Amino acid sequence: RSEIRESKRYLEDVLAHPIAHFSYPFGAYHNDLVPVVRAEGFTSACATIEEAAWRYSDTFELPRFEVQDWDGALFQKKLDSWFLR
Repeated sequence: RSEIRESKRYLEDVLAHPIAHFSYPFGAYHNDLVPVVRAEGFTSACATIEEAAWRYSDTFELPRFEVQDWDGALFQKKLDSWFLR
């Protein structure tokens, strides 16, 4: 809890604006961490659940896809596999 709180405070001081969104380190989290992130004043958090986000996605367990340094053809293939299932 203190690491999350202090990191948020540090970033807000350095960037001179509020930090509202959190990203779990390497996308890894457990259910006990979600209320901590919420209590520290964040409005959302990203995990590494590989699926598309939609309006009913939990805002503290937002899915996302890992994007690497792919060429255009491979990136298109990945996009197709993610969204045209």
